Amino acid sequence: MKGWVTDIVRGSFHDGPGIRTVVFLQGCPLRCAWCHNPETWSAHPVPLFYPNQCLGCGACGGLAENADRCRLGARSLSSVERTVEEVMRVIRKDRPFYAPEGGVTFTGGEPCSQPDFLLALLEQCRAEAIPTAIETSLHVPADVLEKVLPLLDVLMADLKLADPERHRRATGVSNDLILKNFAGLRTTQLPVIVRTPLVAEVNDDDANIEQTVEVLKPLKTLVYYELLRYQPLGREKYVALGRKAPAFQAPSDERLRRLCQIIQDAGIPPLVDGVRA
Repeated sequence: MKGWVTDIVRGSFHDGPGIRTVVFLQGCPLRCAWCHNPETWSAHPVPLFYPNQCLGCGACGGLAENADRCRLGARSLSSVERTVEEVMRVIRKDRPFYAPEGGVTFTGGEPCSQPDFLLALLEQCRAEAIPTAIETSLHVPADVLEKVLPLLDVLMADLKLADPERHRRATGVSNDLILKNFAGLRTTQLPVIVRTPLVAEVNDDDANIEQTVEVLKPLKTLVYYELLRYQPLGREKYVALGRKAPAFQAPSDERLRRLCQIIQDAGIPPLVDGVRA
């Protein structure tokens, strides 16, 4: 079994409990305007060109498929094809650091965009007793989610906007499927973490968080609800893709305090950027 892997980050503290190995998979059905991993949108690798790293030597001939000839990494593809075993070799190196809460997190993009590859990785991790999590938009077919959930120790799900039309305008897709999947989590025994990447004047208003809280209240295994301040990460990726980098702002501290109060009033523990609010 093979799949497209955009990156593997070791020793992460930001993608689930404890110390984690984070495996980024190619492909995503959403087109979030503020996305910091736009190279993962396509189901297949896309060419990247970083002009500030190029010496103009001509070794690559200006072709992405000759990226291996570039010594400075100015030209590359967004992902490489890897086998399950190749990914597992990296994961196993970090296993001594996982105790007591760590493990591996599969993200993207949307990791469920490569369901067969993801399931094969999760099954191998389960066979080796390696704790697993995914970071997902929940814009996932129900039959795929049904197969994935039993192989997880933690589910981390994003909900950018609770209103379907606002969600469509900001991400390019409706959240109907996402909300159905959230409803399906009401009976799960799996620990669930929900996160919202907050962008000023896009989704940091009271109404969005109030609506989101109503979606989350029925989740019996919700661990916490985390607000993630917008960070201008990945701007160089837009340049490498030949696109204009987005210009967004993070919400103010005052706005975050107000939103945390809404969450607390609903009886849900709020976090901001990994810190208890």
